[in-house]
Amino acid sequence: MTNRHTISDEDAARGRDIVRLHEQNTPAGRGQKGGLAKGGRMTELQERFVMEFLIDLNATAAAIRAGYDPVTASRLAPKMVKPDTLTGMAIARAKAARAVRVGLNADRVLEVLGKIVNGDRRSVFREDGTLKAPHEFDSDDQALIEGVKTRRIVEVGPDGEMQQAEVQEVKLASLTPAITLAMRHLGMLNDKLELTVQTPLAQRLAEAMQNTGRAKMTGGDGDAIDAEWEDVTDQDDEQAELRRMLGLE
Repeated sequence: MTNRHTISDEDAARGRDIVRLHEQNTPAGRGQKGGLAKGGRMTELQERFVMEFLIDLNATAAAIRAGYDPVTASRLAPKMVKPDTLTGMAIARAKAARAVRVGLNADRVLEVLGKIVNGDRRSVFREDGTLKAPHEFDSDDQALIEGVKTRRIVEVGPDGEMQQAEVQEVKLASLTPAITLAMRHLGMLNDKLELTVQTPLAQRLAEAMQNTGRAKMTGGDGDAIDAEWEDVTDQDDEQAELRRMLGLE
């Protein structure tokens, strides 16, 4: 049984507005491949796919929920989210509109990231070491706290009687991942491995084999990569010493 997400009437109306806005800005008569509509307009099935995709950004699951054949959904869905398709362009516009609607942009994300990196974690506690109440938190404190868990325990009181007490556990935002993201944004981290080879591979291989006392055998087409190699380290001296030991010289 398929678990379907429900879309509110408000979200459905907003999705249709996004689709209409997209169609107004799409050149008419443009044909699309991969089972997509022609003439610059999407089908009702494609409109449902766009709205379903915005729920969890899972293309295959969105296609199935929208009504596409589950057998072909995994093959068709990746094509439908490509930026040069009608559905892909509608998804891009819907994402942009949603980002504006919720006030989410790069500046806002970096602002929160900066609060995590630069924030003083001592600010979420009072002078006596207890955690501040939620209404005491400012925006900087809120960025530093990932969650607070309260649990009840039974302990022995000062008078020796058993009494209930509350223990609060606060989880602060991890500093290392935040610094890593900030460094990557500033270009201080390079996750790409770049190799620069100024000399041909065959020449470098030949030099390496020569340094280890091995040399390329002559003959063949001279291809250094496919050629066979033989050990020539002091072969003449070793053979001469062996012949002397055997009395052959």
